[in-house]
Amino acid sequence: MNSHLSLEQISEFLVGNATPEQAQHAANCAECAAELSQLQETLSAFRGSVQHWAKQSGGSVIPDRAYLVNEERFYNVHPLRWALAATALIVLAIPVYNDIRNRDRQKQAEDVLLLEQVNAHLSRAVPAPMEPLLELLSDGSAEEVGGR
Repeated sequence: MNSHLSLEQISEFLVGNATPEQAQHAANCAECAAELSQLQETLSAFRGSVQHWAKQSGGSVIPDRAYLVNEERFYNVHPLRWALAATALIVLAIPVYNDIRNRDRQKQAEDVLLLEQVNAHLSRAVPAPMEPLLELLSDGSAEEVGGR
């Protein structure tokens, strides 16, 4: 081997998956051997601190399997449950939506009725209090009323 071990090759060496060539290079190359040794010491120190922390906190180093299974179940909800929840939400939302639409239609109908009343009032030839007088004038001829 001409070059030193790569980070990936060092990782493979640490987990025990090194090729014979990589193992021979690590044994012969002082630089790669020092890097492997330093990394192994760091991992050993980390392992020791985790074990110490676990003893101090009263917990185990390995998580409880029942806890992990329950955690998976929480996040792995069956898709049918999501579909049922969505359907229930839609069924509950439809009456609310229809009620809002009916209120809007009723308000629009009231607005249209008010505009028709205003339009009828504005289109009169004479004001409402004078309408009986206009009827008197239109029923009789001008001669009957005293006109020429």
